[in-house]
Amino acid sequence: MVEYDSTNKDKKWLYQRLIRNILSNVDVTTLEASILKSVDKPVSYRFLGASQAIITFMDHIALKKEQENNEFSYFEISIQ
Repeated sequence: MVEYDSTNKDKKWLYQRLIRNILSNVDVTTLEASILKSVDKPVSYRFLGASQAIITFMDHIALKKEQENNEFSYFEISIQ
């Protein structure tokens, strides 16, 4: 068994990122450009493979604001 105690830096990293499953009918080759245009103030986008992507924001407040204001129509709806 491996145990790991999260640091404040780890938590900050996590709270600035949104990880989502991409819908099966979405063209992942053009998804990055679409996301970076439609999302307010993203820092980066990364395709993780296996139909998952991660969007990085400046801070947790920006992430929460985007979750409230954007439907993220490219992604499956998930409960957090």
